[in-house]
Amino acid sequence: MNRRALIAGFAAAGAAALLPAQAFAAAWVILGSRTIDLLADHDTITVGAGSGLYGKVQLKVTGNTVFVHSMTLTFSSGATHEVALRAAFLPGMSSRDIALPGPARAIRKVDLVYSRLIGGGTAKITLLGRGL
Repeated sequence: MNRRALIAGFAAAGAAALLPAQAFAAAWVILGSRTIDLLADHDTITVGAGSGLYGKVQLKVTGNTVFVHSMTLTFSSGATHEVALRAAFLPGMSSRDIALPGPARAIRKVDLVYSRLIGGGTAKITLLGRGL
């Protein structure tokens, strides 16, 4: 085997090994979820300490219709960022992409304020994050 073919093979293997990492950085990942009681009006999604750094978040609702008034993100530094959503989410709906302020950040928790629209029951709210 000649030297050029060997170097080209290593370069191709290295590039292939990097592709999944780049694809993961741009993919939405689940940071946490919470099954909420629609008779309550607030809840918290706790995010794991080692979940990574994110530049955008999104909420996804399943199980029942929920009106989400707002969410407050608490970052690992202790700083907070409140986002007014004021939107009804039917089962299967997702929020818009919500850009986080500043550089990518580690999220500690998200506090949700919501109300029910139809009957009682439960719904599941999932928090998704996306790196830069």
